[in-house]
Amino acid sequence: MSVCVFGSVNVDHVLRMAELPRPGETILASRSFRGSGGKGANQAIGAALAGANVRMFGAVGDDADGAMLRDQLCRRGLDLTGLATCTDAPTGTAIIALSDAGENCIIVSPGANLLARAPEPAALVGCTVALAQLETPVGEIEAFFKAARAAGALTILNTAPAVPASRGLLNLVDIFVFNEVELASYIGTSAPPRAARSLLTHRTQRAVVTLGARGAVLVDAASALHVPASTVTKVVDTTGAGDRFCGTLAALVERESNWRTILETANAAAAHCVEHEGAVPAL
Repeated sequence: MSVCVFGSVNVDHVLRMAELPRPGETILASRSFRGSGGKGANQAIGAALAGANVRMFGAVGDDADGAMLRDQLCRRGLDLTGLATCTDAPTGTAIIALSDAGENCIIVSPGANLLARAPEPAALVGCTVALAQLETPVGEIEAFFKAARAAGALTILNTAPAVPASRGLLNLVDIFVFNEVELASYIGTSAPPRAARSLLTHRTQRAVVTLGARGAVLVDAASALHVPASTVTKVVDTTGAGDRFCGTLAALVERESNWRTILETANAAAAHCVEHEGAVPAL
């Protein structure tokens, strides 16, 4: 099985502090560190950690950050033949303010991610699951999903961040993954997770709504399945928990038919993610 991920690749600059700053406030960080990030890269690593063979498609800049990220992703075992290097844009960057309670605020400068281009169909031969998010151009995600479907792959869209133009992707997606805020942005109002059913355009589609500490809900045309969250010993950093969930789900859907098992495993992976610093575990 091969999971193909098209998405963002960033370097994360993380500042740890007692509490997140208020508007206009200057505070001192207790420590700082940097590492690999971007929803695409985070989810690709999550899929690899869950046992999948992963191909990563996206773009980094021709700079030191891009070289560092290539090294980090290569050491995770990802196939990077589809990761382009752009000479006219820097590598994407995220500045993350992280409180001691594990909450965060994130500012992203997309850089080369805005120049990422969908892979050619030939690059997707053997792809069984195609996963994307919304930190790269929507038109390129559409091309990625069309090529993946032509290759016979199952398509998964994590609707993060919520982008209105992504409604045009609905017919190309087999499984959606929303959180509650993203679901509300598509429906137009706060609604229970089962309201995700209104976004399904054909009977074989499924939507997964992640609920944080309350677990996740799977919705299809006829039913809904709620799976509670896994126990977290201590919340250290919530950055990347949703990405770990998505990557784990993508790794499991082709080899596991029991959706309760899939969601339980993805919940457990997300729970493990919040128990350490950084969007992905240290090498």
